[in-house]
Amino acid sequence: MYLSPLFILSSQQTPRASSPLTIPISKRSMVHRADGTVDVPHLRRALKRTVENIERGFHAYERNTGTTHNLARNMKRTEKRDVGSEVHLTNYNNDIWYGPVDGHSLYNTSESSTSQDTKKKFSTQLDGIEISGEEYTDSVTLAGYTVTNQTLGAATHYPPSLQGTTNFPPDGILGMAFPSISVFNSSPVFQTIVSQHKVSDQVFGFFLASPGPELMIGGVNTELFSDPIIWFATEQAHWGSHFDNIQINQDIILNKTTDMIVSTGTTQLIGDTDSVRIIYNNITGSRYAGGGIWTVPCDFTYQISIRFHGNDTFNIPPEKFKLGPYGNSPNTCVAFWVIGDVFLSNVRFGFASLP
Repeated sequence: MYLSPLFILSSQQTPRASSPLTIPISKRSMVHRADGTVDVPHLRRALKRTVENIERGFHAYERNTGTTHNLARNMKRTEKRDVGSEVHLTNYNNDIWYGPVDGHSLYNTSESSTSQDTKKKFSTQLDGIEISGEEYTDSVTLAGYTVTNQTLGAATHYPPSLQGTTNFPPDGILGMAFPSISVFNSSPVFQTIVSQHKVSDQVFGFFLASPGPELMIGGVNTELFSDPIIWFATEQAHWGSHFDNIQINQDIILNKTTDMIVSTGTTQLIGDTDSVRIIYNNITGSRYAGGGIWTVPCDFTYQISIRFHGNDTFNIPPEKFKLGPYGNSPNTCVAFWVIGDVFLSNVRFGFASLP
């Protein structure tokens, strides 16, 4: 069994309604250059965005619930991070774009007969720059499921990077977690689909391998995996649970129960500095490349394993642990596990092994 790109999530509600539907998906961006080497600056930026995105969820959780998220207490509250540059907390008004967005389909609230202005403002960030606008409710259709009174944000101020589709191909951002970390403090679309009884099975599943990555709403594609799904308890915030230990070639090198967040928004495993250093200290030839990035020899053959629930172990094959060559060093590869300040609790999520 190996750590699988099939990721299944379930919400425990009363079953009802229709069959599962599938949405083809694709990666927003790649970490490789045309010559096959890893674009390390891009990887560092992606890592920084992931850490900041998790932090925003923690801030929203505290604002929405009045309590501090358990994992937020583990984070180092410093301006400088191991992921590279400073985390800016200011509003870059001189970088905000107020005009039309070329190359994107726009949500015109005045053209929707079901659109209702809530008179509430929202603000969030993308790549460290503020995006803001007004909250509306409207009818929304996802994969053939239509829900009513769904809260969404109509952005009026946004960064210039949204111009065109090269840097940002999608027309918007859709969250699949829980209301407690919502910028709007309201139900995300899938939770609304469940509460309005649109699906018979309150599950969605991501298949993130090639070919044909997909998101299935209302069920899982059983043709994509072999072994039974291993389920985990999670609190209704970020999708997450904990793992028991990490092994290299079946030797336990990190033996402590560690909380984790499971995200489909990143291709990296992000761990705290001390734990990640322990992992790489047990890999011959590993080197810290700065900015949160580690390298390993390209002929790396170590078997990395993560143990959950005391018995369930998922393996990361050596070829999956290496992202690709590092710069002009053909024998040095960028590793999959990098440094951050975030440890990667009801409802369930699960992993399944691919055939």
